[in-house]
Amino acid sequence: MKIKVLALFLALVVSLTLNAQPSGGDPNGGNAPGVPITGIEYLLGAGGLYGIKRMISGRKKK
Repeated sequence: MKIKVLALFLALVVSLTLNAQPSGGDPNGGNAPGVPITGIEYLLGAGGLYGIKRMISGRKKK
């Protein structure tokens, strides 16, 4: 049950983070690249995956 709640929370955080990226047309007329996913999004995702991995490995030891 805890893993399902954690996975749902992680999916919510990732979706909200990615949804926060600006939408619409390119304000610079197509010369500039789109807004990239920054390092904080990668860190949030990696931290969530690491936490899930630790929870699963902790359960297997018991």
